[in-house]
Amino acid sequence: MELDEIIKADPSENEEILPTNYDDALNEVGVGKFHALLLLTCGLCLMTTIIETLNIGFVIPLIEMECELDLTLSQKGILNGAAFVGVVMSSFFWGFLADWKRGGRHKIMHICVSAAFIFSVMSSLSINIWILIVTRFFVGFFISGVAANTYAYLAEFHCEKNRAKYMSFAGIFMAFALTFCPAVGWLILTFQNIAKISFNIPLVGLTYTIWRIFLLICAVPSGLVTFLMFFLPESPKFLLAQEKHEEALKILREVYHRNKKTDRAYPVTTIALNELITRREYENFSFFQQIWKQTNPLFKSPLLMKTIKTSFVMFSLFSASSGFFLWTPDILNKLHEYNNENFTVCNVIDEVMKMKELNVTLSNELCHVTPVDATIYKITFMMGAFFSIIYFVNGVIINRVGKRNLLGAWFVLCGVAGGLIPWTADYYKIIFLMLIFLTCGVCGSILSAILVDLFPTNIRAISLCFVLMIGRIGAVIGSIFVSFMIVAHCQLMFGLFAALLLVSALISVLLPGK
Repeated sequence: MELDEIIKADPSENEEILPTNYDDALNEVGVGKFHALLLLTCGLCLMTTIIETLNIGFVIPLIEMECELDLTLSQKGILNGAAFVGVVMSSFFWGFLADWKRGGRHKIMHICVSAAFIFSVMSSLSINIWILIVTRFFVGFFISGVAANTYAYLAEFHCEKNRAKYMSFAGIFMAFALTFCPAVGWLILTFQNIAKISFNIPLVGLTYTIWRIFLLICAVPSGLVTFLMFFLPESPKFLLAQEKHEEALKILREVYHRNKKTDRAYPVTTIALNELITRREYENFSFFQQIWKQTNPLFKSPLLMKTIKTSFVMFSLFSASSGFFLWTPDILNKLHEYNNENFTVCNVIDEVMKMKELNVTLSNELCHVTPVDATIYKITFMMGAFFSIIYFVNGVIINRVGKRNLLGAWFVLCGVAGGLIPWTADYYKIIFLMLIFLTCGVCGSILSAILVDLFPTNIRAISLCFVLMIGRIGAVIGSIFVSFMIVAHCQLMFGLFAALLLVSALISVLLPGK
């Protein structure tokens, strides 16, 4: 296979046409209304992935839900992790399909977000805990097909000088998700303190209570994305990788006219894709052989070290941010109780654990709706607002500072903050340090911007999915690690998280270019 794939606008034309680099072809397209719709849709895709994996955590604490579904402690744990397990199990599969000739970025994203919307609505109609667990598992199973492919899809419509900036701006929507869930919870779930909202659905024989309404509202963004995807085309770069030359050029022409609002012809007539394309040699293999052939390059030179380094950094990012984030609401609530005392965060954690050990299971006669404490929603809302600002700042400065330098700087800052947390006794300083420490979670969009430059088009989606899968495994391990370490070895736990982030900082700045 030739290194350069040449696209001819008119195959019958005999004169030699100098091909245009794909990046230059995107420069001619410009940035306009099409890219605004693209940013909105991709941003909502990322927002949906966060909402659908976090929303169940806001309804699990409700006594109303506990009584209605007769939840046990172990069932709560399974339910809380159901969507997350679905994400981990399917990430690699969807990444392959997005790179596969019969798949595609747009097609897979549209199928996945539509299915996630359907299962999310179905979960609000669950008549028992096991139906709820299964439907939430499938929400996670399908939403993972949206998560990593969104970055690849968005990146392939932007030239190199704009790519990292717009990927960071899309990441702002993930922070919006952290304000969306608590805002909805704050306004709707706490409304039951004033008046109980519920209505009967005779067809399925259930009462649609407040927690079901919350899950239904959380499905709205995925429904909106399902609608918006009808107005977006397939990635031209993916089509080029599949040797669908005329289709790719047609899409670029349409985007050009939507952005420029002109009758002038798109000036690009031929495009050179400067990446080695090896798809033809896979066509005679079976489906699973193609998966292996598609994945194999990630574990061979020259991509092996890139795969190892980026996987380690993503693992560190998720294990520190997501692993600790699950404990943040409890810790912050207790910190508020002791804000006038000279307590370190580890002292507070110790108090939290002692109180949990004293908790007893509610008896059936005490199973009733109690007022929802809005503190957890207020705190998470403020955290989401803070992260939104950080995402925006990253988008503004990323091209000036450089992706690797910015990622490394954030890891150093978050690592230092994490190391200082267990030794700080002032309430407001602890809050500030915890916010900075958890900010490492926003670095995912920066690392994803680096990833799309490191891996070629024909394995870009599967490489993103693989690295993100390693990150999500890191989140599971990080959460388990916290549960074992948080009481007996609190200071050591923060120290190890800090060391992990500082090592990731060094690896980040040493990551290769394209």
